[in-house]
Amino acid sequence: MEVSTSYMLVPVLGLLGYVIYCFYNLLEMYWLKPKRLEKCLRKQGYKGSPYRLRGDPYEKKLIGEAVSKPIGLNENIVKRTMPHLINTVQTHGKKCFYWNGRFPRVIVTDPELIKEVMNRYSVFHKNFQNYDPIARILFSGLGALEGEPWVKRRRILGRAFHVEKLKLMLPAFHISCVEMLSRWESMVSGKGSMEVEVWREIKDLTGEMLSRTLFGTRFAEAQRILEIINEIAALTMDAISSTYIPGLRFLPTKRNSRLRALDRELRGRVQVIIDQKRKAIIAGEASGDDFLGILVESNLNALKGNNKGEVLTDQDVITESRLFFFGGQETGTNLIVWTMFLLSRFPDWQQRAREEIFQVFGDKMPTYDGLNGLKTVTMILNEVLRLYCLVPEVSRVSAEDTTLGEDFIPEGVEFQMPQVLVHYDPEYWGDDVLEFKPERFAEGISRATKAQGAYFPFTLGVRVCIGDNFVLLEAKMAMSLILRSFALELSPSYVHAPINRITTNPQYGVHLILRKL
Repeated sequence: MEVSTSYMLVPVLGLLGYVIYCFYNLLEMYWLKPKRLEKCLRKQGYKGSPYRLRGDPYEKKLIGEAVSKPIGLNENIVKRTMPHLINTVQTHGKKCFYWNGRFPRVIVTDPELIKEVMNRYSVFHKNFQNYDPIARILFSGLGALEGEPWVKRRRILGRAFHVEKLKLMLPAFHISCVEMLSRWESMVSGKGSMEVEVWREIKDLTGEMLSRTLFGTRFAEAQRILEIINEIAALTMDAISSTYIPGLRFLPTKRNSRLRALDRELRGRVQVIIDQKRKAIIAGEASGDDFLGILVESNLNALKGNNKGEVLTDQDVITESRLFFFGGQETGTNLIVWTMFLLSRFPDWQQRAREEIFQVFGDKMPTYDGLNGLKTVTMILNEVLRLYCLVPEVSRVSAEDTTLGEDFIPEGVEFQMPQVLVHYDPEYWGDDVLEFKPERFAEGISRATKAQGAYFPFTLGVRVCIGDNFVLLEAKMAMSLILRSFALELSPSYVHAPINRITTNPQYGVHLILRKL
């Protein structure tokens, strides 16, 4: 009897030990480690709200209140796009932090410290690991890689964004713009002018541009791909804004199931395009000048040269295509739209840009060298990127115990570097920081601000956005053709409501009056 009882105790004790182990891990994850990080930061002089299991109670409330009402045309957009940051800085000072779930997030607005974080990429990593892993369906690929895998992927993808490849993409940009302008002209015909909600129009335009330059297909053929990516993005934003619960991604929740179904459909559709391109290249046909064709041809050439280290799998190619399609459309759309919005408010700058465009191109198709030589248009775009930064903040996480400036930083601390705060700081830009003044950039970016590192619309350092030149080129092409055909006026029905949805979007669209020239 005693022997039988002792045998029964073994599994019971084992189960009890496992329960204690799991409980301790949860306690460590959700209480002990956050409190250690908080204590360490406070010793370094950082101030912020105390850690709570339910996270920062004010963030969602402040954001909800901010987006419930529009703002004035001349107001600082930070109060609407990231109100919790202003609240934290005003409450605790510039050396402060708030809580992103169980992770303390330090707000960094000092340009020197921003440069340090950006340049020390081996220590300060992208912080996707702190989000629900299901969100990585969208945020994977180049942007989420670190170390040698990132170096290899960046080198391979860089071929598709080389200057010579960008030059070959100009005809695709041009024909997409011409088709949109032809539609606008038919809408305005006989009226002279009409009101248009341009955000939706420009989103279709950039979708067309990306369809041609990334996939080599017409927008109509890639429409379903775009719809899938947009839905994935919306579901991903929902996952990011929710509290991360370990293991939740394995449950068949409505969101998880939908994300996985969309991902499978997307991969299947893009795989068909890849197979078609590979078959055509092997048959001796031209690969085309699109992103997908360049990568497929690069893979085949690497295999011929027995250089397997330079080959991306089809799944890698699909992942990068998905990310560039989403990122390219969001950033391109918002840069063009906010530029149109500001030029409609400042007709003197609109006219200066128009005169430069006619002087350089006349009525001919814009060229690569000509677009890069547009000084006034470039000044305008730079100022738009300052006032309406495409991505309002960039974040990193310390991958190990390290230092930042003179402070000791333990592993696991997040750093948020909000362009939208730094770009609006009078200390770096002057008392006229809220004004639209493209002349700030008359002598280039380096002399536009009082501090190097205070302007980083595409981030800084080695990991600067690989598609920055692509986005600027499509914006210059679009604005050159639009301004040659139409005068832009702000509609009385426009409601100013910038909102942060990964990128800085107009919550209620942008209503402009297009007047045919």
